[in-house]
Amino acid sequence: MKDKLYGVTHHCECRAVFRAGFRFNTVTIDHGNGFKSIYVHLKQILVSQGDWVTSDHQIGVAGFAGLPGPADVHLHFQVVKDGLPFDPYGWTGSGPDPYTGATGIANRRLWPTSIIQFTGRFLRGVAYGNGVLWAVHSQAGGDADVVRMSKVDGHTGELLQESADFNWNGRGITIGADTLWVADALADVIHRVDPATLIPINSFNTPGTEPNGLAFDGTSLWLTDPFFQRTYQLNLAGQVTGGFAIPNAFRTGLEWESTGMWMTTGNTELSHYLPNGTITATRTLQGLPPGTFVYDIALGNGKVYISAGDRVFIQDW
Repeated sequence: MKDKLYGVTHHCECRAVFRAGFRFNTVTIDHGNGFKSIYVHLKQILVSQGDWVTSDHQIGVAGFAGLPGPADVHLHFQVVKDGLPFDPYGWTGSGPDPYTGATGIANRRLWPTSIIQFTGRFLRGVAYGNGVLWAVHSQAGGDADVVRMSKVDGHTGELLQESADFNWNGRGITIGADTLWVADALADVIHRVDPATLIPINSFNTPGTEPNGLAFDGTSLWLTDPFFQRTYQLNLAGQVTGGFAIPNAFRTGLEWESTGMWMTTGNTELSHYLPNGTITATRTLQGLPPGTFVYDIALGNGKVYISAGDRVFIQDW
């Protein structure tokens, strides 16, 4: 029913009920790190002070307790950080942000997202590390040989940093050895990029031509080359140390996991390859819009980040 209330807990992590009852039938949930969510004017409270709740735990029923005269079902909901009002979507008001005014710290979006939109852009490659999603993209319908890199919060989709334009045909991107690595099919090179500044450091030539997907296995880079129908293993200086043959079609995306790598092998199909070229598993990504072509994927924090057109879809892995 629409008047049932569930606390705003994320990923079913347990949180303590800080206060239940109080004025106007109020429940306050302590989320830790100074965050509390507050629910006011409840018809019925279904938790007690000190209870621990999860995201599927009903905490009450919406009502109009404390409101003057007859009223429709009403909920006053608020998030505070260290006792001060905090906008969980990030401050979007026309006036100054009261939380920033009091603390000097900007509000940031707290809610997780399932789609990250890159409006007007076409995504070429994605990589994930330490809560950050890295993306390389060009202008949709524009020059594919001019790209930018973006650093995005992998939880909320908030844009954290964006590079200048580079005259690259950027394809795959991966992060490893404290470096971003970007495949450039225009110059047939791999660029080393400083992840803190998004400024290129240097580059090296790739074997073959048309480099696409990139992955890092902890010590080596792996690179797909659909034109020459090869996947190459490279050391960090660009020298070939291994590899195997692949069919030409679709092999644009690459991501390392465990003892091998996931490669795009169809519009929404992925295959897991061992370093000797043996396929050990195949899976089809579900829940995507009809006609989706998956260009690249990234794995991290139990999620798969799927680049397709101007969007990154985030799903449980």
